[in-house]
Amino acid sequence: PRGGYVIQIFYDVDSPQPASNGFWMDLRNLEVKDYPFLGFWIRGDEKKGFTRVVKIEIVNEKGEKGIYYYAGIDKKWKEVVIPFRSFLGISTINRVKKIVFTFEDRLVTSKEGVIYIDDIYVGKGE
Repeated sequence: PRGGYVIQIFYDVDSPQPASNGFWMDLRNLEVKDYPFLGFWIRGDEKKGFTRVVKIEIVNEKGEKGIYYYAGIDKKWKEVVIPFRSFLGISTINRVKKIVFTFEDRLVTSKEGVIYIDDIYVGKGE
Protein backbone atom coordinates (compact mmCIF):
# COMPACT_ATOMS: atom_id res chain seq x y z
CA PRO A 1 0.00 0.00 0.00
CA ARG A 2 1.09 3.53 -0.73
CA GLY A 3 0.06 5.15 2.54
CA GLY A 4 -2.76 7.57 3.15
CA TYR A 5 -6.24 6.27 3.85
CA VAL A 6 -7.42 2.65 3.98
CA ILE A 7 -10.80 0.98 4.38
CA GLN A 8 -11.17 -0.38 7.92
CA ILE A 9 -13.92 -2.99 8.26
CA PHE A 10 -15.19 -4.09 11.66
CA TYR A 11 -17.26 -7.26 11.29
CA ASP A 12 -19.19 -9.42 13.78
CA VAL A 13 -21.01 -12.58 12.73
CA ASP A 14 -21.08 -14.18 16.19
CA SER A 15 -24.77 -15.10 16.40
CA PRO A 16 -26.87 -18.16 17.25
CA GLN A 17 -28.64 -17.56 13.92
CA PRO A 18 -26.96 -17.74 10.48
CA ALA A 19 -25.18 -14.42 10.02
CA SER A 20 -23.21 -12.45 7.46
CA ASN A 21 -22.22 -8.85 6.93
CA GLY A 22 -19.87 -6.90 4.77
CA PHE A 23 -18.84 -3.83 2.88
CA TRP A 24 -19.77 -2.84 -0.68
CA MET A 25 -18.67 -0.13 -3.09
CA ASP A 26 -20.56 1.25 -6.07
CA LEU A 27 -18.15 1.25 -9.02
CA ARG A 28 -20.61 2.99 -11.38
CA ASN A 29 -20.26 0.54 -14.26
CA LEU A 30 -16.48 0.75 -14.33
CA GLU A 31 -15.29 -0.48 -17.73
CA VAL A 32 -12.93 -3.43 -17.24
CA LYS A 33 -13.04 -5.27 -20.59
CA ASP A 34 -9.38 -4.41 -21.29
CA TYR A 35 -8.30 -5.20 -17.70
CA PRO A 36 -8.53 -8.91 -16.85
CA PHE A 37 -7.53 -8.64 -13.17
CA LEU A 38 -8.97 -7.19 -9.97
CA GLY A 39 -6.34 -6.29 -7.40
CA PHE A 40 -6.18 -4.87 -3.88
CA TRP A 41 -4.12 -4.99 -0.70
CA ILE A 42 -5.50 -6.61 2.45
CA ARG A 43 -4.47 -7.38 6.03
CA GLY A 44 -6.02 -8.31 9.36
CA ASP A 45 -5.75 -6.47 12.66
CA GLU A 46 -3.49 -8.53 14.91
CA LYS A 47 -4.76 -6.93 18.15
CA LYS A 48 -8.50 -7.04 17.40
CA GLY A 49 -8.42 -10.38 15.58
CA PHE A 50 -9.43 -11.21 12.01
CA THR A 51 -10.66 -13.93 9.72
CA ARG A 52 -8.36 -15.45 7.16
CA VAL A 53 -11.26 -15.93 4.71
CA VAL A 54 -13.49 -13.40 2.96
CA LYS A 55 -16.00 -13.76 0.13
CA ILE A 56 -15.50 -11.24 -2.68
CA GLU A 57 -18.39 -10.57 -5.02
CA ILE A 58 -18.59 -8.46 -8.15
CA VAL A 59 -21.75 -7.48 -9.99
CA ASN A 60 -21.55 -6.97 -13.75
CA GLU A 61 -23.56 -4.69 -16.04
CA LYS A 62 -26.25 -7.40 -16.40
CA GLY A 63 -26.71 -7.66 -12.64
CA GLU A 64 -25.02 -11.07 -12.50
CA LYS A 65 -23.07 -11.79 -9.33
CA GLY A 66 -19.62 -13.41 -9.49
CA ILE A 67 -18.13 -14.95 -6.35
CA TYR A 68 -14.55 -15.61 -5.29
CA TYR A 69 -13.32 -16.81 -1.89
CA TYR A 70 -9.97 -15.48 -0.74
CA ALA A 71 -8.35 -17.45 2.09
CA GLY A 72 -5.00 -15.78 2.61
CA ILE A 73 -5.58 -12.82 4.94
CA ASP A 74 -2.66 -12.34 7.31
CA LYS A 75 -1.43 -9.75 9.82
CA LYS A 76 0.89 -8.28 7.16
CA TRP A 77 -0.21 -6.49 4.01
CA LYS A 78 -0.69 -8.82 1.04
CA GLU A 79 -1.42 -7.88 -2.53
CA VAL A 80 -4.27 -9.95 -3.95
CA VAL A 81 -4.63 -10.28 -7.73
CA ILE A 82 -7.71 -12.16 -8.98
CA PRO A 83 -8.45 -12.81 -12.67
CA PHE A 84 -12.04 -11.76 -13.41
CA ARG A 85 -12.55 -15.18 -15.03
CA SER A 86 -12.08 -16.72 -11.56
CA PHE A 87 -15.32 -15.21 -10.26
CA LEU A 88 -17.89 -18.03 -10.34
CA GLY A 89 -21.45 -17.41 -11.52
CA ILE A 90 -20.87 -14.63 -14.03
CA SER A 91 -21.06 -15.01 -17.82
CA THR A 92 -19.20 -11.94 -19.06
CA ILE A 93 -17.52 -9.01 -17.46
CA ASN A 94 -17.16 -5.79 -19.41
CA ARG A 95 -18.29 -3.45 -16.65
CA VAL A 96 -18.41 -3.77 -12.87
CA LYS A 97 -21.31 -2.17 -11.02
CA LYS A 98 -20.14 -3.01 -7.52
CA ILE A 99 -17.70 -4.98 -5.41
CA VAL A 100 -18.66 -6.58 -2.10
CA PHE A 101 -16.51 -8.02 0.71
CA THR A 102 -18.68 -10.42 2.74
CA PHE A 103 -18.05 -12.16 6.05
CA GLU A 104 -20.12 -15.34 6.46
CA ASP A 105 -20.35 -17.03 9.85
CA ARG A 106 -19.99 -20.48 8.30
CA LEU A 107 -16.67 -19.58 6.61
CA VAL A 108 -14.81 -17.06 8.75
CA THR A 109 -11.95 -18.28 10.91
CA SER A 110 -12.77 -15.67 13.58
CA LYS A 111 -16.39 -14.62 14.23
CA GLU A 112 -15.45 -10.99 14.83
CA GLY A 113 -12.53 -8.77 14.03
CA VAL A 114 -11.11 -6.09 11.78
CA ILE A 115 -9.59 -6.18 8.32
CA TYR A 116 -8.09 -3.40 6.22
CA ILE A 117 -8.34 -3.01 2.44
CA ASP A 118 -6.32 -0.58 0.34
CA ASP A 119 -5.60 0.36 -3.27
CA ILE A 120 -8.39 -1.48 -5.09
CA TYR A 121 -7.56 -1.50 -8.81
CA VAL A 122 -8.06 -3.27 -12.15
CA GLY A 123 -5.00 -4.29 -14.13
CA LYS A 124 -3.56 -6.04 -17.14
CA GLY A 125 -1.14 -8.38 -15.42
CA GLU A 126 -0.25 -10.12 -12.20
